[in-house]
Amino acid sequence: MKKLVLLVLFLFYSTSVFAKVNVVTSTFILSSIVKSIGGDGVNVSYIIPSASNPHIFSPTPKSLQSLTKADLVVFCGFGFEFWYDNVKDMLKGKEVLILSKFYKHPIDKRTINGTVIANPHIWLDMKFVKNRVTPLIEHKLCGIDSRHCGQFKKNADRFRNRLQHLIDEYKFFFKRHDNACFLDVMPAFEYFLKSSGKSSCYLVVKKGDEKPTIGNISNALKYCTCKKGLILYISNKQLATMLSESLHYMPVELNPLGSPNDSSKDNYIKLMRYNLNQLRRVLQ
Repeated sequence: MKKLVLLVLFLFYSTSVFAKVNVVTSTFILSSIVKSIGGDGVNVSYIIPSASNPHIFSPTPKSLQSLTKADLVVFCGFGFEFWYDNVKDMLKGKEVLILSKFYKHPIDKRTINGTVIANPHIWLDMKFVKNRVTPLIEHKLCGIDSRHCGQFKKNADRFRNRLQHLIDEYKFFFKRHDNACFLDVMPAFEYFLKSSGKSSCYLVVKKGDEKPTIGNISNALKYCTCKKGLILYISNKQLATMLSESLHYMPVELNPLGSPNDSSKDNYIKLMRYNLNQLRRVLQ
């Protein structure tokens, strides 16, 4: 009997000590940020497959199963998870962190049926991730698992320091090329530029699921007047090449979401460094 009691106590102690916080995010890159802070103390998964276009992807019941086991859910907001209303009931009683609630000055803000919609790519604002997202996730994880709070804090501090070094590198790069224009084909990189005190001379496509028009292209040629510039694009190389031939700007392909299958973009720091290296490569 005594051995049985000891065994039960051991199993209970082991389960409580080594249990991890289950976190579900909408995208891989948000999961990467959580993992950088949670470390070995979290199990992280994401809903939208990394190869899918998040602007048109609609989760299936199977893809949402992870929400039922989540201790913490992290979404972007600003309409990025346009299917959010369909899963709200699954989130009752869970810790939910909607990052857009903490972003003060969103780009292209508007209100539709009482809901604030804006350019949702706020995770590409490195200052926001460093100063707001990181402490928010740290606080949520500590509230769920106080035993490992010390490690969460250490991880968060390390992540913030690495981000600050990268922010400084971006500042130095943009200062060296202060006379260059940046033409953004898609809306993803507006916050990316904002984080370094820059803005695009024109945004060709206002929403991720829209197609460019002749008027968009004409305006790009009208408003981008620098002698030197870069055209930032994701996958629409043909459009970027056409604009490049007209403006004589250099096209550069950037990545907003990262990839778990690509070692150069498999976490947030690597993704943002990859994008910096892409910019450096083109302007060298």
